Amino acid sequence: MYQVDINNKQGNIFEVKAGKNTFVIEPLSDNLSPGEVLLASLGSCMGFYTRRYLDNAKIAFQGFSLRLEADFSKDAPMRFKEIKVVLDLKGVSLDAARKKALLKFVENCPVQNTLKGNPVIELDLI
Repeated sequence: MYQVDINNKQGNIFEVKAGKNTFVIEPLSDNLSPGEVLLASLGSCMGFYTRRYLDNAKIAFQGFSLRLEADFSKDAPMRFKEIKVVLDLKGVSLDAARKKALLKFVENCPVQNTLKGNPVIELDLI
């Protein structure tokens, strides 16, 4: 089970505790926003699956990067309507079949599956 605790410190400053880690989210500032954290979560999950695929397939690489871009929709409800992900293997060339297999594997990361699955979110007040 995963658990994240969030405490409002002051104004729009939220301290996030996840396991032994702590970081700050501050909407409407130069710090991380909730949307950026969501994109970072998706991107790091996809990065983990990219690394797993490359290692298991024994494909030599010197590193890779992912860029995620999203804008909030202009219609209600406010949300990311589309998230664009670009994976850069830093010069590693894959044939069409291997590329298709890599993308299919990476698209199966749990964070993406969760977002695509439209999870039930229960909000309770105590």
